[in-house]
Amino acid sequence: MQKIDTKAIIPLNSFSEDFPIEVDVVYAKPEHPDNHFPKLYSPDAQIMWAHKDIWGTCTQRAS
Repeated sequence: MQKIDTKAIIPLNSFSEDFPIEVDVVYAKPEHPDNHFPKLYSPDAQIMWAHKDIWGTCTQRAS
């Protein structure tokens, strides 16, 4: 397994104050139809984390 530098992981919700985005923490909702990893996040989770290289792909698809 490859180790990931923790500095490369970003909280996606941190951008919601600067940009018109809303992050739906789907992985914190076990019953959500798009949650393919129901035990990845606690149901109490408020922040979704991602690798910094994925953030660009997310914003391109969302726009």
